[in-house]
Amino acid sequence: MAEAYVRTIQDYANDHPDDAEPLIKLMALPERNMTKFFYSNVTNDEQPTTISQLLSFVKHDASSSTKGVCVIENISPACIKEVGHEWSINPSFFSQHASNPSQADLWRMWPFSALSTPIDHQCLDGVYLYSDMSLDLNQLQQNDSNYCQRYIYKDSKWHVNSSTRISYCRVTPVLYLFLVDAPLRYDQAFQRPHESRRGPTLHFTYSRNYGGILLPPPSGTSLCHLFAALAVIFGHRWQVIYIFESDGAFANVPFLYLMSHSLWESNRRDLDRQIRHVSFRSIRNPNLQISDSLHDMREDLAILHDNLAKTIWYVRPDVKAYFENLAKVSADVASRRNPLQRLPDILAQTEKLHDFFIETFQLLVNTIVVRDSQNSLKQAEQALLQTKESLEQTRQSIFLSRLAAVYLPLSVATGVFGMNLREINGAMPRAWAFVVVLLGLLLLTAGPFYFGNQRAILKSGLERKLQNNRAEDNFVYKG
Repeated sequence: MAEAYVRTIQDYANDHPDDAEPLIKLMALPERNMTKFFYSNVTNDEQPTTISQLLSFVKHDASSSTKGVCVIENISPACIKEVGHEWSINPSFFSQHASNPSQADLWRMWPFSALSTPIDHQCLDGVYLYSDMSLDLNQLQQNDSNYCQRYIYKDSKWHVNSSTRISYCRVTPVLYLFLVDAPLRYDQAFQRPHESRRGPTLHFTYSRNYGGILLPPPSGTSLCHLFAALAVIFGHRWQVIYIFESDGAFANVPFLYLMSHSLWESNRRDLDRQIRHVSFRSIRNPNLQISDSLHDMREDLAILHDNLAKTIWYVRPDVKAYFENLAKVSADVASRRNPLQRLPDILAQTEKLHDFFIETFQLLVNTIVVRDSQNSLKQAEQALLQTKESLEQTRQSIFLSRLAAVYLPLSVATGVFGMNLREINGAMPRAWAFVVVLLGLLLLTAGPFYFGNQRAILKSGLERKLQNNRAEDNFVYKG
């Protein structure tokens, strides 16, 4: 049955040969089995891994008029046949997704009118900017696995750029289909190591400033992977319901602000959770890893604050008008704050989180000081214990020295006289001479010990007397 859609494409190509050319080229490419699927009706837990599962999920929800959003990354020719036939999608939608604007227009401000006639499909062109990265351009181009070929280039004075496109259509009143490109494997094209935590930044030039609207990467990643970003956005029931409130497909530029608001809010909440975990849990046992984590969080917090402020400042008036008009026609939308109204709230919460972060950092410093004091006290106690052990060893050494002093004269006398006594073998000298020499050696040995101890006693007595005299002088002076 899917082959019938090939004839539909051929009919479209016959009527619009120039417009159909990108789609014809795409359909001629071989299958690579690199297409990914995401589906959300907010309540589903299981995700489709094949096109047949996706079609089954959508068919089941359509029978009960359940609203759902489908996201397909790097759509393949086979997938186009299946989806196009099953959902009766005009081939112009797929051809539009496969095409590109001119390279010179990638950084220009794209027009938008809040009062334009509702249409069934929209597209958004973005640019990945690889700042401060030394990349092999040829290797980066070889790493592109997308069926839809995009620009990958480097201007002489600027960084490497690569384009991307988001295309979406309202297939039925209860179903949206989003098509996105797979990200480039830029980490395999480095010419030298890249030490920064930051990856390429994704810009959509639909605001009043040159840099356009920056879409942040989902928390915990270094790149705004559009497939993952849309999965985060449409994981919230409010976002799914909101895009169905418009006539036709939700306008493209307001949808960018819906994406921006959702991603910034998700990142702020995750950053708040991380900082609170450190403040209430991890900080109890501080280490270098916690300090490094806090520095990373500080960087994330600064980026969050600065880019939120820019996003709010450069909002175009026609985008504000679109959300205001949408609130007039939908009571459900009117009861909620729109993304542009929520962005200042996120900024205010970010500033409060910054204050809490500073308190956490100060608490970490105080905790480290207390821990260092405790460690110093333990080290002092250990040093005192070692000192006591050393003193005890010194006392034992003194005792052994004194004991040796007692036995030394005896040993010397014995060594001098040996056993050559008159009473035994008629040799000289007599036994009393041994006693006399022994007593003399005892006196010579004990004398230095005695006078040394007396000198130490006398010195300590003089020091105590001097200290007492100084204390009396100080007392008299103060009086």
